[in-house]
This record gives sequence, C-alpha cells and structure tokens, in this order.
Amino acid sequence: MVHHVLRRIPVGIAQTGSRRERDSHGSTDVPADRYWGACTQRALKAFPTSVDRIPDRFYWCYGYAKQAAAMANEASVLLQPWKREAITVAVAELIEGKLADHFPLAIGQSGSGREIDCNVNEVLANRSIQLLGGVIGSRSPIHPAKDVNLAQTAANTFTTAMHIAIVSEIEQFLVPNVSALAGAIERNAEAGPHSALSKSGYAYRLRQSLRRIDEAEGDMHDIVVAEPLGVVAPGRSQQHVEDFAKAVAAATRRPFIVAGNTQPEACSLDPVIATMAAVRGLASTLRGITEEVSLATSAPDPLMGTSAAAEAPGVSAVARPVGLEASVMACVRVIAEDARVVAGSSGCGAARAMRPMIARSVLSSIGMLGDLCETMRAVFAGQTRGARGRADGARQ
Repeated sequence: MVHHVLRRIPVGIAQTGSRRERDSHGSTDVPADRYWGACTQRALKAFPTSVDRIPDRFYWCYGYAKQAAAMANEASVLLQPWKREAITVAVAELIEGKLADHFPLAIGQSGSGREIDCNVNEVLANRSIQLLGGVIGSRSPIHPAKDVNLAQTAANTFTTAMHIAIVSEIEQFLVPNVSALAGAIERNAEAGPHSALSKSGYAYRLRQSLRRIDEAEGDMHDIVVAEPLGVVAPGRSQQHVEDFAKAVAAATRRPFIVAGNTQPEACSLDPVIATMAAVRGLASTLRGITEEVSLATSAPDPLMGTSAAAEAPGVSAVARPVGLEASVMACVRVIAEDARVVAGSSGCGAARAMRPMIARSVLSSIGMLGDLCETMRAVFAGQTRGARGRADGARQ
C-alpha cells in the first residue's frame, strides 16, 4: 500500500532550462522553473500576449472555486481524501498569492476561459505533486484534469470564480471607499455650510448609487452550475452541486447559494451585466460630482494634491485642470468598460461569452472607482494628496 504524505516544501522549483510535459494534445517543452504545464504553454504560443491580464486577485478567488470543487468531490466519494488534502494545501498557497508568478495568460483566449482554467489546474496539480514528493510534470499522483478539474467545466468554474471576485471587490474595497467618501462629504457640510464643497446632496447621490449596486450584486451570490459531467452517481448530482455551493460559502464567508435553475441554458452572465451597469451608474455619479467640485473650487485644484506646485509662477494655469481630467478619464473608462461587458456577454452564445474580457473589465472598473473615491475623500477631508501610484491593474 502506498502512503501519500504531504511534505513541507517551500513554493518554487529550483531548476533551469525546460522540461517535457504531455497532455491529451501532445507534448511540449515548458520552462523548468514554472508550475504550469503543456496546455498553458501551448496557449502562450497560440494566443497573443499583452499586459491586458486579469488581476492576480481573480486567481486568488479561482482558488476558492477549486477548493470547493475538491471538497464536493470528496463528499461524493469521487476524490480520495489525501488528494483533496494536497489540492487544498496548494489552493491555500494560491489564495495567499504565493503562486502569482505562474499565471501568465492574457485575456485573449477562449471565451469560456478554458486556457485560464487549464492554467490553474496545471499549477495546482504540479504543486500538489511536489508536496507529495512526486515528479513535477508527471501528472501523477495528482492529475490536472482527472483530479483538480474533476466534475467541472471551464465555463462553470470560471463564472463561479468571477462571481466570487466581483462580490469580494465590491464588498471589501468599493463599498467601504464610497461610504468613506460620503461620510467625508457629510462632515464637510456640517463643518462649513457655506463652503463650495459643502454639498450634502453629493453624499445622497453616492449612497443611492451604493443601494443600486447592492441590489444588483445580490444575484451574484447565486451559483449556476450545470450538473457534473456524468461522473456523479444517479440521484447524487443535485447534492453534489449543493455541496459545492456550501463549500464556496464556507471558504469565502459569504452567502453563496445554488441558483434556482442549474440547466446549461441558465448559465448566463445576466447578474454580471446588471452589476456592471450599477457600477457604471456610480461612475456617472462620480464624474458629475468631480466636475461640479472642480468648477466650484478656486485655484489651485484640490484634486492635484499639492497646492505649492499649483501656486508656482507659470504653473497654476496649466496644472489646475489636471486632477479633474484624470478623475473624469477614470469615470469615462468605466462607462466604456460597461459597453465591453454588454458586447462580450453574448459573444458566440451565452455558453461561450467572452468571460476573460468581462472579468477584466468589471474588476478593473471597481478598482478604478475605489481608488478615485479615496482621492476625492482626501479633498473633502481638507487633506492634500500626492500620486498613489496605484493605476488600473496595480491592485494585484
């Protein structure tokens, strides 16, 4: 009897050159110090590479989906406990960001996100193999498709990860920053009722935007998962899906549940579209507030962050509009990203909608607006603020 014991091995592969990996489509050379495998390497060659990537935090949330799948598969007696343990240890490292260097793909790929799904499967499988003392790239004793991706489809898992990521970003980042901005505006109004910045109506508009986001986001907690791929015993399929949803809720500490309909036709991106529309509404509100504040405020422009530079001879006339322009551009970009989400959601039919592009658009929009709210809060709080260096995509 073979005993599979987890070892304490730091993340990383101390090798140079390349190794040969094989999958169902053949074999290819993979960088020896990377955890990804043949499918990922093939995608790097086949699809265009660019800096237009999904933020790393999306992959952390993908880890929750894979962890939930492993838990549900063990409960259905599809996955041996020692395999589940190895996979969940690797997942924990993914969630902690320790494997961030091993997800190189840009959003240009299959609309279902298949290549990203394969990338995650291969990384988790090879790391699990390493933890079990096996040979990286051997696909044994942990197989990326037969174990890590057991009873899953790329579209289902990718969509689940997208829901988790969007909900987490809204609740952990956007809502606190918008609420803080509304609070700063209200305190400013109380302190100086005659000030040009003391317009409590701004706070009301922001809270209304949050209400609309909250209403739309509610449906994001529904997990639509088509029945597993024929590997679950008859009569067990629905329980398997419920086990998956419960594991997602437990891992994320958020109320994710099984959607009312788990047929493939129900696996649309309607909740994502509605949530992005509400985020676009917030962008429109912030744009209006930013423009009104900047027009009503005398030089120097408070959104510049440093009054000394604006007061320098020959600088103020040029520098004054820069803060306004930067803020408005962020809002306009979010409005444009909403159009990409709507266009991509019906690409080639709902089953093959452009999920990687949509995930990138929604998450980057949330990040941009959250950052903008932080900047504006400093203005209403009467503080100065320099450049934060956290442009779109920097919230990895």
